[in-house]
Amino acid sequence: MFDVSGNDTRFVGLVNNGTKLGYYVTPGQHTFMVVSEAADFMQANVAAGKTYYALVTPRMGMWKARFSLKPVRGSELGGTEFAGWDSGTVFVVNSPESQAWAAANGADIAQKRAAYWPEWSGKSAAARAQATLNAEDGR
Repeated sequence: MFDVSGNDTRFVGLVNNGTKLGYYVTPGQHTFMVVSEAADFMQANVAAGKTYYALVTPRMGMWKARFSLKPVRGSELGGTEFAGWDSGTVFVVNSPESQAWAAANGADIAQKRAAYWPEWSGKSAAARAQATLNAEDGR
């Protein structure tokens, strides 16, 4: 998971089944990227003092699973499905191993960002809206 809000690609952390990350950002617009065989993006328009959630969801790629980011809407936060996701996962933090992985794969990550950003940018406004966290989605 990466924060690609500006020109830099900032490593947020590695997410696996049953894990979740916490990441602090300033209020405003941010863009996040998840990579696997490809890259996918999600935008977030966040307000101060709120917590927002997104899921990393698999989809089949050519050779292996690809991943997308799915915003969790504010209307979903009180439901049993979200409660199960939240209670069924544990927080992870970066380790020397995860940092080393990000450093070792930096060129591949940068290439995927460059290759897949035009696809994201070319999506319709409606498709990008589906992949955007809105200020009202936080709690």
